[in-house]
Amino acid sequence: MPSLLFLLFTCFLYIKGGHGQITLTQTPNIISVPLDGAVKIVCESSTSLFYSGISKHELNWFQQKVGQKPKLIISYATERLEDVPTRFSGSVSGLNYTLSIQRVQQEDEAEYFCLQYFKYPALTVI
Repeated sequence: MPSLLFLLFTCFLYIKGGHGQITLTQTPNIISVPLDGAVKIVCESSTSLFYSGISKHELNWFQQKVGQKPKLIISYATERLEDVPTRFSGSVSGLNYTLSIQRVQQEDEAEYFCLQYFKYPALTVI
């Protein structure tokens, strides 16, 4: 029987005081994935995070392993950092921001979360 990994997903959101808010809804909240399987985590935004000044979406994906600090793995919604395996990728479709992991490995067991930086300043965890 193949081993299963349990991945925990958290939603972070920023709120801009008095001027509306951006809500991020991340699904699924928790999932088990067989080794060498694939998973997609969707972060749905209540508004576009596209910043025309740089022509990029202002959303990051983080990975946090037990007992470690969060590690940035995808910036600007689609840009994988150099030290991150190519099995990880980010994509955008409308207001949906997706983190995909192909060929899941044991070392991928972690908490994953999206974080927007389109509006500031407050951070609320739900």
